[in-house]
Amino acid sequence: MRLLSCFNQGEFEIHGERPFADGACLKLSHEWLLLREVGRRFMGGLLKTEQIKQDQGTYLASADKVLNAKRLSPDDAAHGVSKMTEFALNGWGRGSRYQFDPGLRDFAAFFALGERAHGVVGVYGTTADGARWAHALGIAGGSVLFDANNGEWELDGPKAQDLKIHCDHKVAFMEGDQIFAVHFIVRQA
Repeated sequence: MRLLSCFNQGEFEIHGERPFADGACLKLSHEWLLLREVGRRFMGGLLKTEQIKQDQGTYLASADKVLNAKRLSPDDAAHGVSKMTEFALNGWGRGSRYQFDPGLRDFAAFFALGERAHGVVGVYGTTADGARWAHALGIAGGSVLFDANNGEWELDGPKAQDLKIHCDHKVAFMEGDQIFAVHFIVRQA
């Protein structure tokens, strides 16, 4: 893997504020994908920060309840959040020619799409004390990865292996973090 550009939502600052300090990984990944489609670079200073915070906040208000529902198994919670993610992505992209479908859960099947492998990767895990967490990554063309906490990366090795390594070492980075599910929410033209 090769770092293409640096970005960290928690450290990003504009006009003396850190608008994404509470996390906006899904909406930022969506914005990144939209910019990639039209050949533009992701530049934090040009983002509509208030809209991103509002959209992400609305999404999280429901998604966090599902993710942390004690009555749901981790897999059922991840499936529920992935369906909510599909709904949010399709709502945010209303009017575009793309729809998102959370049908894939297999690294090989996703990367078999080749240059058509565009979408959001939902990574679900638990902390050492059992609390559940989720993080969203963007992937474009099956070869470029966006992580709102770690920047933009080129997947230059075996792509499924590069993504697994990134998830294991960059996403699940706290001691005791365990990933229990990875879902691919694929953009369909």
